[in-house]
Amino acid sequence: MPAPPAPAFPGGNGQIAFSRLRVDGFEIFKMKADGTRSTRLTTNESSDIQPAWSADGKRIVFASDRDGTLQVFKRKADGTGQKRVTDDSDQDFAPVWSPDGTEIAFVSATATSRSTR
Repeated sequence: MPAPPAPAFPGGNGQIAFSRLRVDGFEIFKMKADGTRSTRLTTNESSDIQPAWSADGKRIVFASDRDGTLQVFKRKADGTGQKRVTDDSDQDFAPVWSPDGTEIAFVSATATSRSTR
């Protein structure tokens, strides 16, 4: 099971990203480190969780179950330019950027049962 939602502390832009529970699921928000200027970045009928800033503060990566299983997505800090990073039957979550912002690491757990004899 993925870790519960937690804030992503300030990246290069000095803002915090976090998930907030709404009526239809968790959504990603950002705000200034002093708690002002909260802005909603995602809007859908699923849960968007575990946001993480790129080191330069220009992009954010997060997990979402909008397509049935948790997958990894990224978008620009202003909420535009969303792209799906993973597309498989596994549960992909807890994404983080590499220090130079060129790669994304994440946890992947198989969504199907396997048995061995």
